[in-house]
Amino acid sequence: MNCINIKRGFILGMCWMSYASIYLGRLNLSIAAPIMEQEELINAVQMGALGSCFFFTYAFGQIINGYLGDRVNSKRMFSVGIIVAALCNILIGFGPSVPMIFLLWSINGYAQSMIWGPLLKILAYTYIKEKERSRAAMILSTSIGVGSVLAILISSIVLKNGFEAVFWVAGIIMLVIGMTTWLYIPHIDHTKLIKKEHVSFLNIFLDKEIRKILIPNIAHGIIKDNLNLWIPILFMMMYGIDVKQVIIYVFLIPLATLLGRLIFPWVYHRCRESEKLVATIAFGVCASTLVPLVVWQIPIWCATLLLAFIAMAISVINAAFLTIFPLRFAESNNIASVSGIMDFIAYMGAAVGSVLFGIIIKYLGYQSIILFWIVISAISIVCMILSINNKGMISNERVER
Repeated sequence: MNCINIKRGFILGMCWMSYASIYLGRLNLSIAAPIMEQEELINAVQMGALGSCFFFTYAFGQIINGYLGDRVNSKRMFSVGIIVAALCNILIGFGPSVPMIFLLWSINGYAQSMIWGPLLKILAYTYIKEKERSRAAMILSTSIGVGSVLAILISSIVLKNGFEAVFWVAGIIMLVIGMTTWLYIPHIDHTKLIKKEHVSFLNIFLDKEIRKILIPNIAHGIIKDNLNLWIPILFMMMYGIDVKQVIIYVFLIPLATLLGRLIFPWVYHRCRESEKLVATIAFGVCASTLVPLVVWQIPIWCATLLLAFIAMAISVINAAFLTIFPLRFAESNNIASVSGIMDFIAYMGAAVGSVLFGIIIKYLGYQSIILFWIVISAISIVCMILSINNKGMISNERVER
C-alpha cells in the first residue's frame, strides 16, 4: 500500500509541477508588456490582439485536444505540449519581428491547450475512489495559483536583463520539466474505472446543463485571464506609476489566485458540493468588489486589495467549472472531452475580451473595462440563480444517453 501511495504521490507531484510551469510561459507576457511598449516593439492595441491570439488558439486547441485527449496517450500529449510551449517562449526571447511574435505566441497557446485535460485524466485514473480523485484534483488546481505567483516573481526578477530574458528563463524551465515528465511519469491504465459507454463529443457539447452555465463560464474567462494581462497597464494608467512600481502591487493578484485555490475545498463543502452555488456566490463577490473602482478615486493599495478579492473569487469559479465539473465524466472516459469544452468556452470569452479591451483602453479609458466586468458579473449571477436546482450539476447518469 505504501508503494502505491508513493507512486500516486509522485504522479500527482509531477502533474502539479507541470501545470505550474506553464504559467511561466503565459503570464510572463504581462510583465514584459510595459517594456515592450516602451521600446515601441508593440503597442496597446497589438498587445490586446496578441493576448487574443493566445486565447483563440488555446480555446480552439481545447476542442481539438479535448477530443484527442480521451483517445491518445495522456502523458505523451501533455509532455509534448509543455515542450512546444517552452520552445516558443525561447524563440520569442530572441526578439523576432512582430508577425513572428504573433505566430509563436499563438502556437504557444495551442501547445498549452494540450495539457490540462490529459493531466485531469491521469489523476482520475490514478486515484480511483471519487473522494480521493476530487482531493487530488483540488491539489492539482493549486498549481495555477503557485504557478502564477512564480511567474510574476521570476519574470520580475529577470526583467532587469530585458524583456528577452523573461521569455528565455520561462522557456528553459518549461523545457526541462516537459522532458522530465516524458521520461518519468509511468503509463496509467484507465480501463479499470470505465463503467459506462463513451458519450459522443457532440452530445456532450450540446448537453443542456453545459448550456445553462455557458454565459457564466464565458464571463469568468473574460475576467480571469484579462485581469492578469491588463492589470499592469491599468495601474500605470490609473495612478501614473512606472513598471517597477506596478510589479509590487501586481504581485498580490497571483497570491490571491492561490488563496482562492486553497479555500475552494472549504467553500465547496460549505455549498453542499454544488458548483453552481459556489459560482453564484463568487460572482457576487466580483460584482460588489468592482463597484468602488469606478465610483470613487481610491488609493492604489485599496484598489490592489479589491482586485485581489476579485482574483480570489474568479479562482474559486475556475476550480468549480474547470476542475471539479469534468471529473464527473470519469466513468464514461470523457474527462478530457468535457475539460476541453469547458476550457474552450472560457477562453473564447478571454480571447474576445482581450482584443476588445485593447480597443476600449485606447478610445474609452480603463473605467469602461471595469464597468464591463461589473455587467457580465451581474448577468452571470442571474444565470446561475436560474440554473440552480436540487440535482446540482450534470452527472454521469445524466450524460449517459
